Order: sequence, then structure tokens, then C-alpha cells
Amino acid sequence: MTPSWTEGTLRIVDKLYGEISFPDFINALLACPALMRLREIRMGNINFLCYPGFAETTRFEHSLGTCYLACLAAKKLGLSSRDTLTLMAAALYHDVATPPFAHATEEVFTEYFGFNHEEKLFEILVGKHTVSRVAIGQYAPVFLGRRAILRRVCQSQAYREIGLEPLEIARVAHGEGILGQLISSDIDLDNLDNVVRAAMNMGFNPDPSTSIRLAIAFIIEGSKVRISSNSETDIRTWQKLRWRVYDSIFTDFKDFALQSMLKLAIVKAIEYGSITSDHWCCTDGELLHVYLGHSEEANRIVERMRLGDLFETVLVVSTHGSPAKKILTDLGQRRELETRLEEEFGTQFIINYYIDKRVRSLSTTSSTEEPSEMAKRNEDNLIVGVFTPSRKTLSTALRNNLRRMLSSVFGEDLSAMSEAGRVSRATEAVQGTLEIDG
Repeated sequence: MTPSWTEGTLRIVDKLYGEISFPDFINALLACPALMRLREIRMGNINFLCYPGFAETTRFEHSLGTCYLACLAAKKLGLSSRDTLTLMAAALYHDVATPPFAHATEEVFTEYFGFNHEEKLFEILVGKHTVSRVAIGQYAPVFLGRRAILRRVCQSQAYREIGLEPLEIARVAHGEGILGQLISSDIDLDNLDNVVRAAMNMGFNPDPSTSIRLAIAFIIEGSKVRISSNSETDIRTWQKLRWRVYDSIFTDFKDFALQSMLKLAIVKAIEYGSITSDHWCCTDGELLHVYLGHSEEANRIVERMRLGDLFETVLVVSTHGSPAKKILTDLGQRRELETRLEEEFGTQFIINYYIDKRVRSLSTTSSTEEPSEMAKRNEDNLIVGVFTPSRKTLSTALRNNLRRMLSSVFGEDLSAMSEAGRVSRATEAVQGTLEIDG
């Protein structure tokens, strides 16, 4: 039964775009359990200490914003009613396979269970399927034992004649086809909203109209989605903002430590047996306050997190080569390195990393040209943090020796990063150009 609050005209007030409204088909989907779960999933991957506003921003809020931008883009592109509703539904559902605490949990689940975000997205929207995505079984329960309602709404009398297909919506949400490029590409509706919304909640006071102007600047040429050449100023603004958001997160060592503690607690709970692959669909609160609490070791870490008793940050460095990434993204090799460090220095160490996303890879004007080196996002670049549960003060000499040891292991000279946002370096994020018309 559809809750009464989705009937009739819905009034939604968004902090970026003000009062927004949706077509009846989208309104009918808003009570979907898969979407209701996103009200309890943070947009960030930790309950930030240093950015408390961002700590409480939800994936549901972001999904509504992305859906709104999809509506604007569809109108500007002159899409058919069917394609418009397909794009908007894909935008609405694009995050429903996000685990609690997003990438932090996903990284651990991928290492231990082979978690596959794409596979879960299709299970939620299409049902269990073969490699060719032919449905062969039931839909995956996603929230409080309930399943997504997308197929039921698509096949209802009110919308059956439109011919909307859950499989097509799932494919677009995954970034497939022309419409999919509007959801997942170098610059797309998802990250137009994501960056500006994060910046707003982190206190950077961005201009929300930047997202709106860029959403209506997309054009379709053949099989490619491009950005109008008239929008280069807004593109530069968005890139600088993106740099500032990620740089601020990467150089916030306290929240880096907090995320490292969360990941370690999840590992302890997995090893204890209180968390399995089926727990990908629990909420942030359920993971933190229920399932992690079953393990004594995990619960001790969670208590420290909740009290703000953080692991000490020993060292944070930036790496620029594939050897470091190969070691750190392999569970066995990373644990072996942690053991080596403990044996060498007599202290337990926890190693965590971010993929350095500050610079987005963008194409040049001509499809025959290579992106400039300055504009390429080298996904081998990592921000690496070393933390210790110990409360004893570690000497500068030990930190320097640890840095030299890591430099030897990774085969590159590492310099310690400082805990300060380098906003002035935001210009590095805007050296390249996008594919534009003309």
C-alpha cells in the first residue's frame, strides 16, 4: 500500500534549489523502501567531526536533488516523456545500492565479500538476474524486509501505457547508453549536485545556480553527451569547488582517523561473525549501534568513536605510483605491511587510504586530442594515512623513520602532508577543458 503522503501534489523544499516538485510518476516512487532507506544513509562516508553539517546530509536529499537536475536537463534537451521519466527515475535510484557509511563500508565489503555495487543495483530494481540481466528470481529486500516498488509502479494502470522498463532505468542509473552519460560521466548530474551540496553543507557557501546552469548546458551529439561551450566559466567554478571539497576532506586528519576506526571496527565484526555480506543494506545507525556492538573488539572502537577518543594520526602522505596502490588495495599485502611496521616500531599501526579525487579527468575539445597531463586524474595517486590506537605520544624521529620505511616499500620519496586545506591550489583542478560544442 502506498503511504498517503505521496498522493497528490508533493511540496519538497530543498536547501539548494528551494521548493521543487516532480511528475506524478516520480511522486509515486518516493515512498519506495529502497529510497526511504537513503534517509538513513549519510552522503559522506563518516559522521564527520569537523564538518557537522555534512555529517547529517543524507543520500535521500542528494537523490532528490539529482532527480530535479535530471528534470531540468530533460526539458532543455527536449527528451520524450518516456525518456524524461526514465532519466529522472534513474537519477532518483542511482544510489540505492550504497552500503551504510558509503565508500568506507563498501571498501571493506569488497575486500571480504566481493561486494558488487552494480550487481546490487540491478538486484534491487530488476531482481536476481543472469549475466545478460534476464530476471531469474525475486527482488532483493532492501529496507525493513521490503523490496523496491519500481516494477509495480511501472506496470500499474496509470503508467503502463508509457512503457517504462525497470531494466532500462537500472541501466541508465548505472551509466549505460546516452541517457546514462547524464548520470555517470566525467561531469554529470550526480556529481553536479554532489559537489555543490557537499560544499554547501561544509560551510563553503557555493552558488547553487551553478548546478542548475550546468544541468541545462548538456547537449547530445550523436552518441556523445557534451557541455555547451558557453558554460566554461561555470565548469571552472565547479572544478574549483570540487577541488576544495576533496582537499578539505583529505587534509582533515581527525575525520581520516575516524573513518579508519570505523573500517577497523567493521573488520573486527566480520571476523567475529556478527556482520556478513547480507548487512550491506542496513542503515548507518543499524551498523553503528547494533551489528558492530555484537563484537567486543568492534564495540570498544565504536565507543571511542562516539566519545571522540580518536586514534592518533602518525603520518599522512601522498603517493604517486602504482606500487603503493597495488600494496594498499590488496588486503593481504596491507596487513603484512602493518605487521612489519609493528615489528619495526613496537606499536600497532592501522593503514588507510583515499584515492586522490581532487582532479577530475576531462576530455579536450576535439575527440582526436589527448587530455592534457595537468587535467588527467591519475587513479594511482593515493592519500595514505597511518594511525595507531595507542594513546602514547610518538616521537618525531619515529614518524620520520616510518616515512622513510614507507618510501622504501613504495619505491618513491614520500613527503608528509600538513593538516591544512590548500584552497589556493584549487587552480590545479581546472587546467584542462571539457568536451564542448564548437
